[in-house]
Amino acid sequence: MQPHQQRVVDEHNELRAKASKLDTFLDTPMFQELDPAERAMLSLQLPIMEAYLGVLELRIANFK
Repeated sequence: MQPHQQRVVDEHNELRAKASKLDTFLDTPMFQELDPAERAMLSLQLPIMEAYLGVLELRIANFK
């Protein structure tokens, strides 16, 4: 694997971990205590992170 490809794999792994943590956080009482605007932004952030993960997965699948 080329260095630039490894960076994409590393980025994917880091983003997956962050998305998982955010997904877990959205189901906590602490999330419910946040300002409604902050809750809305965090709720919008997760599907964007998941879409980005999908793009990274497509790129990784095309590595030769």
